[in-house]
Formats: sequence, C-alpha cells, structure tokens
Amino acid sequence: MATFFDISGASKIIHVAKYVSLGNDENFEKAGEELKAFENLPDSEQLANQFLSPPISLSEEDTFNWFFLMDLINFHFYYENGQQYTVTFKNQKFVGSMGLAAAINRWLEVNPHAVKPEILANITKEELQKILVDDSGTDIPMIDERFAFIKSTYPLLIKKHQSFLEAVISLEFSPKNILEYLQNNFPCFCDESDYNGHKIKFHKRAQLLIKDILTNCPESVTKRGFTTDFSYLTAFADYRIPQILCNFGLLLYNDELKNAIKNGFLENSKMEIEIRAFSIIACERLKEITQLPAAQIDTILWKMRRTIGKELDKMHPFHKYYTTAY
Repeated sequence: MATFFDISGASKIIHVAKYVSLGNDENFEKAGEELKAFENLPDSEQLANQFLSPPISLSEEDTFNWFFLMDLINFHFYYENGQQYTVTFKNQKFVGSMGLAAAINRWLEVNPHAVKPEILANITKEELQKILVDDSGTDIPMIDERFAFIKSTYPLLIKKHQSFLEAVISLEFSPKNILEYLQNNFPCFCDESDYNGHKIKFHKRAQLLIKDILTNCPESVTKRGFTTDFSYLTAFADYRIPQILCNFGLLLYNDELKNAIKNGFLENSKMEIEIRAFSIIACERLKEITQLPAAQIDTILWKMRRTIGKELDKMHPFHKYYTTAY
C-alpha cells in the first residue's frame, strides 16, 4: 500500500546530502530491538506525569477541537537565550509542547468553551498573550505567528464545517483524506521545503494531529464503523526526534553541521532540511525492522527522548531553526 512517505520526496536527497548521513545496519538493528522492548513497557510514573490530555469534562466535539488547536500552534518552544517555554498547571511545571497543553487546559478552567471555533475565530492578540503567557510572564515564542494562524484558520473551518469532528467524520477518519483536507483548506498546515529543486513534503503538525485523534479518541472512530489505522503516515520531522536518532547512531552529522548547531540557530536551510528528511528516512528503516508504523515509532522515540531528558541535550544538542513547522 502506498504511504505518504512514497510521495514525500524525502528519499530524493539521500545521495546528494552534504551534512547528514545514515548510520550502519548494525545500529539500526540494535535500535529496532530497543524500540520494541520499550514499546512493551508501561509508561513510568516519571514519564506519564509529563503528559497532558484534554480535560475529561470536554464533549466529544470539543475534545477534537482541543487537538485541532493544540496542533495548529504546536511549534517553536524555546527562546533566544536557550530557555524553554514553561507553564505551571496544578502545581506542576510543563515544558515545550506540554507547556502549551498546560496553558490551554488552564484557560479551559476559566472558560469551558475556550476551544470552540467560534470563540477562537474572534480572539484578540491581547487575550491570546494572556492565555499562553509562560511562568516568567513572557509571551510564548512566536506569538504573532500563532495569532495569525488562529485568525486565518478558524473562519475557514467554520465556513466548511462547524467543528473539526464534523470534518473528520465526513472524511471517514482516513489519514490520507484528512491530510489532503488539511493541506487543501488550511495554508498554515502546509509544511514543504525545496532542496536543490526537489520538493520535500513534511507536514509535521498535520500528521501529528491525525495521529493524536486516532490514538486518543479511538471510540469516536470505531463507533462510527471506521478504523484507527495510521500506517499511511510518516514520522513527524521536528527538532527532538533527530536527537534520539543521533543517540542511537542512526543519524550522523558532519563537523560543519555539529558546529552550526552548537553556535545557535541554524541559518543554512539545507542543513535543516537534511536533518528532517533523514529523520523520516531513518524511521522508515526502523519501520521495516520492527514492523511498527512510522508514526508509532515516532511516538516511542519521543517518549525515549523524554526518559533520557537533559542528558541527551548535552550529548546531542537539538538544532534550532526559526520555523512554524515544528
């Protein structure tokens, strides 16, 4: 069966890449074994406490609206000084994307209807700043871009469907159909890059949104007679998955790229594209070894990265790049 990887264009740069290459077969086999072992383990208490989900009080429709908002603005969670976006919710600190989830859940305690499209379509920048402010009182990074995404997207969603749930029901919960729907109707979900004339499609946030609803809302899918098969998807190319892939020796960076990462934000777009493309390629190889869907491999790697924590940042610093893609 054809998958999104087949049309992504990621494999086109394998033989022309300058900064990134793949590790050897032995490393991939060993990593595959570790992934399968990790998948069979229950989440540790330390790991489970890092995750946030929509409040159970939300309706089915608003649960889907929660994930839509979350992945619409799920990008770039670090400041120029290297600090991560951090939000305390119910006496616990959450960082990065989970900090965003914490901010949304904090808002829902004040406004139970906060994630409804008609509310978000009319939100002001000042309101959004207060909702997403971090613990230091600083705006979330790239607040202007997040506000622009919300203001441009929700009127389009309302025009086509009253809610995201209504949309995905009409699309039969098909990952391929939903991905095409998001790309064709919401420009801010478009995530494509040009590498020496080759178009590479990543669509990280769109794919993550699909995986989120299929994984977290299976009853909504199955009760309507559909399946939760997300084998069509690739891994979600961002700045954290490459870290853990480097730790396994599956991605190899040359000295020029390593130095660029250490020096701060990447300015060479080819470096950034190679990192993301090779991350997808590496996860496809792990898919062949483990027989697990690439999107599931992504989730396992993401959890493994969180388990290692800050030690990984020291061994393999993540690349920084100004982008709304991830």
